[in-house]
Amino acid sequence: MKRGLIPFAAAFLFLSSAFAWPLSNKVASYRISARLVPAQRTVVAREVLLWKNTSRLPVNEILIHLYPNAFRDSRSTYACEGKIAITPARAGGIELRHVSLADGTDPSSGATVK
Repeated sequence: MKRGLIPFAAAFLFLSSAFAWPLSNKVASYRISARLVPAQRTVVAREVLLWKNTSRLPVNEILIHLYPNAFRDSRSTYACEGKIAITPARAGGIELRHVSLADGTDPSSGATVK
């Protein structure tokens, strides 16, 4: 019984490694520093996002998902769908104050924030 299992296990390991998908290239990295301000019930943070365009085409937009903004107020899509009742005491979100490129230029002059 054990003799039949060894070739099967060896074949499984060989085939699983032969057809494994390669890992994708690392195209983004994040560095976040944050400070809690309990008196204001806020977190003040700075994030540096490094992203590499690995395509041959220029990129006209980058989408940044601000998921906590679903809890900003009772008019958010999440609240309107009835997922949660958002009161002022439970409200919260992310306020994006500044964006700049690696060379220091501000890309938001023609940007659309959605």
